[in-house]
Amino acid sequence: MRGVARSPTVLLAPDKYAIRYTGSPLGEEGRSFIVAIIMVSAASVVLNEESLKRLADLKEKRAIQIFVSPTCPYCPQQVIYRHLRRYRAE
Repeated sequence: MRGVARSPTVLLAPDKYAIRYTGSPLGEEGRSFIVAIIMVSAASVVLNEESLKRLADLKEKRAIQIFVSPTCPYCPQQVIYRHLRRYRAE
């Protein structure tokens, strides 16, 4: 079942991306969940050219896990950055 071992888990376009949410996107992380849905739906990212170049320079595969606190105002942006990286890698 696509490596889903926890419940609830939401997979976003699993045939194309390895973006998943484990747990409920509540509190501050709801914003990053909505942005991820928009990026996957629109098939676009919001990165400048310099950031895209830096990401293109990364050669080895990476598995990134981000743990978010529902009350942390900084966590959602880190999740969005991770999704942007994964989106560009695909």
